[in-house]
Amino acid sequence: MLGFWRHLYNPESDDNEMYFLDTNDETKYWNRNVFNDPSALLFWFDFFDGKETELSRFSVAAIGDRTKVVNEDNVRAIYYGEIPNIIYISKEEYE
Repeated sequence: MLGFWRHLYNPESDDNEMYFLDTNDETKYWNRNVFNDPSALLFWFDFFDGKETELSRFSVAAIGDRTKVVNEDNVRAIYYGEIPNIIYISKEEYE
């Protein structure tokens, strides 16, 4: 997760083409592509603190998972599949 976060926001970078380095505090260190087009991200983070805050009533735990809507004319089929539980064991445990 830290590696992915550093792709979005990296105060240790010296790459001025990928990150805003010489700008105001609002954009400084953010990945230019992410800042200019955040909808390109494949997911969103929810930062809601505690159960006693005003925003906590909008947390994922309170409202449930969000549905992703795809509005594409070229979608021809939707496949639903069960994701199996995977258990990793060593060769010794298998025997």
